[in-house]
Amino acid sequence: MEQLEEQFEKSRKEVQECQKSQALDSCLKCPQILQCEKRKTYVQNTYLFLNGGQQDGGFDF
Repeated sequence: MEQLEEQFEKSRKEVQECQKSQALDSCLKCPQILQCEKRKTYVQNTYLFLNGGQQDGGFDF
C-alpha cells in the first residue's frame, strides 16, 4: 500500500506542477487534457491507490 501511495503522491505533484507552469487551477481548462500522459498516469494511480491495488475494480472503504 505504501508503494501505491508514493506513486499517487508523485503523480499528483507532477500534475500540480504542470498546472502551475500553465497558470491553470485545473486540468479541465487545459486544451491538451485528452492527450496528457501526466493526467492519465495521475488518474490511474489515484484509482489504484483508492482501491488498494485490486485488479477486479472493487473498492474497499
